[in-house]
Amino acid sequence: MRTTGRILALSLALGLTAVMTAATATAAPVQEEAALGNGGELYLAKTGAFGELFPGTPGTDAATPVLAVDVVNPGGEKERLLVPGTDGAEVELFPSLFVEEASGTVFLLWESRINVVHPILVLSGFDGDRWLDPISIVGTPFSPKTSPSFAVTRDTYQVAGEEGESVTRHRTVVHIVWGEENSAGVSRTFYTPIIFEGGVYQGESPVFCLNDFDTGDGLASPGEISGALAESPNIQGGSDGRTVVVGFASSVTRRLTTLEIDVLPAQLAQVADGARAHIIDIGVRLFPGRIQTIADGARAHIIDIGHAYHPELAQILADRVFRLVMEGAPNLDSLGDKARAHIIDIGAKFSGRGLKPQVVEASSIGTRSVIREISTTAKPPQAIGGVPFHLVQFRVASQRPAPQIADTARVNLFLSEDGEDVLVAWPDADGKAVSYRDSHNARWSETRQLRLTDGIDLERAFKILEDKVRDR
Repeated sequence: MRTTGRILALSLALGLTAVMTAATATAAPVQEEAALGNGGELYLAKTGAFGELFPGTPGTDAATPVLAVDVVNPGGEKERLLVPGTDGAEVELFPSLFVEEASGTVFLLWESRINVVHPILVLSGFDGDRWLDPISIVGTPFSPKTSPSFAVTRDTYQVAGEEGESVTRHRTVVHIVWGEENSAGVSRTFYTPIIFEGGVYQGESPVFCLNDFDTGDGLASPGEISGALAESPNIQGGSDGRTVVVGFASSVTRRLTTLEIDVLPAQLAQVADGARAHIIDIGVRLFPGRIQTIADGARAHIIDIGHAYHPELAQILADRVFRLVMEGAPNLDSLGDKARAHIIDIGAKFSGRGLKPQVVEASSIGTRSVIREISTTAKPPQAIGGVPFHLVQFRVASQRPAPQIADTARVNLFLSEDGEDVLVAWPDADGKAVSYRDSHNARWSETRQLRLTDGIDLERAFKILEDKVRDR
């Protein structure tokens, strides 16, 4: 689940120049990004004028800026595809590609500008046969977007089929992170999960400002931090196929924060909602006089529908809910809601996080986690076998003072799989080396250098440094 990130360093004046240039000049340089598919095919994303990318093709004005993808098979044959919806008046900039290996889908993220004050991010994908409908990610409508990057996770869960048989459903989540400048010129980091079930887009997801999790005390850098570092958030795959880790720095708090983001198992949402519905359904006839009968029924129901979990965990959930129901509540709805919230809380703690240390050594802060619920807006979810909502858990993995680094235009932020270690790297001004600082708990190493040679170019050097922290 490697990501493709890019530092865009967009100012209003540069944005206006880019828009005017792309809209009027057919000879503008073509930007491109690349990714390798499962079958050895190479995908190349290209932005440029329609007449340059598709010479002699009718239907679109030659000067119109468009986005295209070249598919080069292992034998060298090439096919150029126009990305649907990019042949209008908007300008496409800074494309990034990522091939999700489990499905073979190539995801494409780019910035689209209708005019200089309306930049948005757009996500699409190509599965080899068809394009996904473009998905717009607006964030703050008038703020320049910087350093968009993304990672993809997948999971499966079971639902009952029409004949009562168990049917496996597949869920894909595209996790997108980017930076935005507010009206005061301060960069902030934003995140949204784009969710597909069975290949069907589940509807608009909320946008989260990750700076809201930057609440550590006494962990500020002693001086101003690099503007490029504050504008260079990054997201990478986590320690399993369901989590991602995000790193970002703040010029306000002068801290560097890492988060682990976990889309909790869909089965947990099913158990929680199923238990609530069951309590309310059987409680209509029994509440409040026969509370133990309700508690017994709820416990049996959780064990029955919790088959996707380890039996011991289903038993723990069932016993906890039994005791909670026995404590009672003012009314049935409150009782059902309390049981639902309790299942989600306990399930999240055991969902790969149960063995996590309760204190993050890097910053000596207590582990903080928050669960956010995302409602499904695809209608009706039952028609595609989906779940009615999704649970996303944000966990602060580490916080530390941001490192002091050289004034530079490009910074790469690399994270360990659990998010507890960080490496910050940047190219030297003379182009002969890459400098970096590596985290050691709450401290940073001295600035070190990796020299560039004929066998190690800039991108290879960055890959070596990424592997250094990822392999921990």
